Amino acid sequence: MCKHCGHHHCHQPHHQTVSPSTQTVTNTCQTSSCCSSHQEGEGSAGDDDPDRRQISCHHTCQSAPSASSPQLSSITHEWVVTGMDCPSCAAKLEKAIHATPGVESAQVLFATEKLRVALTHDASTETQSAIEQAAKKAGFPLVTLDQTATAPSGWQKWRDDALLFGLIGIMLVAWGLHYWSASLSDWLFTAATVVGLAPIVLKAGRLARQGSPFSIETLMSIAAIGALYLGETTEAAMVLVLFLIGERLEGYASTVMAGSLATDKTVQLTVTSAQGENAIDRILRLIEQAESKKAPIERFIDKFSRWYTPAMIGLAALVVVIPPLFFAASWQEWLYRGLALLLIACPCALVISTPAAITSGLATAARRGALIKGGAALETLASVNAVSLDKTGTLTEGKPMVTDVRAWQGEETSLLQAATAIERGSHHPLAKSLVLYSAERGISVPDASHIQANAGRGVQGVVEGQAVRLVALDKVGESTLNHAQQQEANAVAARGTTVAVVLVNDQPHGMIGWRDKLRQDAREAIEQLRAMGIQPVMLTGDNPTSAAEIANELGIDYRAGLLPENKVEAVEALTGQYRIAMVGDGINDAPAMKASHVGVAMGSGTDVALETAEAALSHNRLVELPRVLQLARATQANVRQNITIALGLKGVFLVTSVLGITGLWVAVLADSGATALVTLNALRLLRD
Repeated sequence: MCKHCGHHHCHQPHHQTVSPSTQTVTNTCQTSSCCSSHQEGEGSAGDDDPDRRQISCHHTCQSAPSASSPQLSSITHEWVVTGMDCPSCAAKLEKAIHATPGVESAQVLFATEKLRVALTHDASTETQSAIEQAAKKAGFPLVTLDQTATAPSGWQKWRDDALLFGLIGIMLVAWGLHYWSASLSDWLFTAATVVGLAPIVLKAGRLARQGSPFSIETLMSIAAIGALYLGETTEAAMVLVLFLIGERLEGYASTVMAGSLATDKTVQLTVTSAQGENAIDRILRLIEQAESKKAPIERFIDKFSRWYTPAMIGLAALVVVIPPLFFAASWQEWLYRGLALLLIACPCALVISTPAAITSGLATAARRGALIKGGAALETLASVNAVSLDKTGTLTEGKPMVTDVRAWQGEETSLLQAATAIERGSHHPLAKSLVLYSAERGISVPDASHIQANAGRGVQGVVEGQAVRLVALDKVGESTLNHAQQQEANAVAARGTTVAVVLVNDQPHGMIGWRDKLRQDAREAIEQLRAMGIQPVMLTGDNPTSAAEIANELGIDYRAGLLPENKVEAVEALTGQYRIAMVGDGINDAPAMKASHVGVAMGSGTDVALETAEAALSHNRLVELPRVLQLARATQANVRQNITIALGLKGVFLVTSVLGITGLWVAVLADSGATALVTLNALRLLRD
């Protein structure tokens, strides 16, 4: 229930916040319709953003559970996950946690390395410990949020790498002994394989019990044991070493340092936000929410990989069985070829191909000052071929200045007093500009009452017993102004000025004009959009004459005199012809953003616009928009390249493995090489 207006407003989308002490999820909602009685005085006349304000009513409330989130009545706990190398690790951990009694749902947020678990109502007090044990057994130890994950000591690092370096050392010795004693050399290769394979087999068994029977550990165990059975001890050890090296390489790819560095000054900071409420925490929450919004191609790859591995195991079994049974071929030879086929079929490169590219694309966008909420938004941005842009605060700086004051009745001072009285207290750019204009001239402003904003039309109130209205020029009735007044107002508006008429007791007493400057990079941004084959169009609530001036200056199409609902209609009409992105910064732009294929908010915009949009330009530079769209297209091209590399190399080596041209260690090298290639290709996106 809202503490200001006493009503429930839970029909808007909710976002979750987690109490750092209890880990209990509560839901808060942000809605522009909340506290409607407190919106008075927040609008202004004559601008396309009359309702451009921040109304944020946060309150705990109940709502029906959605399919993608746990029930509100369930208790949610979070941990930091350690040891994850790639998105497939996240999938393994999720399956392991889902298999734990008392768990209602589990989600691993790979980007922020968090595990979020919702418990059932009948969960015991031991469930949390069981979850931590399950994660540890799966190879991903958990750290609670109130603990600090310490970096491994030198001893721990040496211990983690001891197995790999030990195996390499034993293999070098075994190779040296081969020319002196072949049997002793084979024995050392076998011992190295058994020692190195033991933890992998144990992990494969745990993952199988936890719901991941077709993991890479399973494939590696089958291949290594099969190689030992065939007497291929050298290849068995080589397969194991290459696998462990590949694991290390993956670990060096998913760590990124974050923070700020002051190089020339000493800076003292005062923390003003509570834990979990500052800007960085909000961005992290958006990233976490965005992670569940995978790109369509990423979701397809995930589904494809689920049946791909079992299918390849079945194919390898057929390769082993059919030639000896039906064509009298050697069992040993075709068992070897089947094992090679099994290793080359490992889906690691394919699984990582899409998230590697998308993660690089999102990171590059963030470095350029753009926050994109997940792979789905990035893929949609790549397909955009038209952009609709709000005027005030988007194409213009959003800092209008009073340029014209005309008094048709009485004095100019009286006109400003009446108009400023009903605008005072508003956060609207036009209102702030008018209040500042009057203050600079030393004009005393009387008190006003019954102030009410009329979205898209103006503002009204009572000043010293008289009804005062400030009305957008194009919303003034045809018979309100005489011919001379209309001509004068039209002439001012023709210069690109936003004009509002001051009515006192429904009689026109004068007009006030504001002019907002174009952003310095607006022309450059529009030119770059056109060069990319993207059609720009301006949507504004401003009067047609003023809008035409701005549109002509930029050389773009426009729709003027639009109320918020008209903007939605305009965007919906455009979506029938284009893949369209809506760019805006105000509350009244939010519905149009939702109606478009993808919404983009300016960084200086209202919270509602930022929450609604799928992307935000945090540096508030419009020229970043075409760069973000170019990056989205480059990312999609990179995804296609990665999939081609992964499947292409697999296709080649599948054939060579079946034909006996390549062996086990080449199969592992090809798989690790493909993983490295797609990762390196994705990292190209990080270049400026």
